[in-house]
Amino acid sequence: QLFERTSRGVNLTTAGEKYHRKISTALQLIIEAGKEAQPKDAERWLRIMVVPGFAKRWLMPRIEALRHLRPGLKLAIEPNSTFTEVDGKS
Repeated sequence: QLFERTSRGVNLTTAGEKYHRKISTALQLIIEAGKEAQPKDAERWLRIMVVPGFAKRWLMPRIEALRHLRPGLKLAIEPNSTFTEVDGKS
């Protein structure tokens, strides 16, 4: 188990922290390789399909911070009311 759900949110377990430490370097290498492969003038899009309640309560208040971190990133946020749960199996 990598995460622990609490009344205050989701936290990494000890195993989750260890996993994060080990994969962080690999993820950074993937990011850097992607940047090198992408033409410098290419548009960058992030398309997010999301449960409407999550979009409203969690995602939207954080959009400006994301835009600040990734200037030039174009966002497409698509609320989808057919999503009933997030289980990673679809």
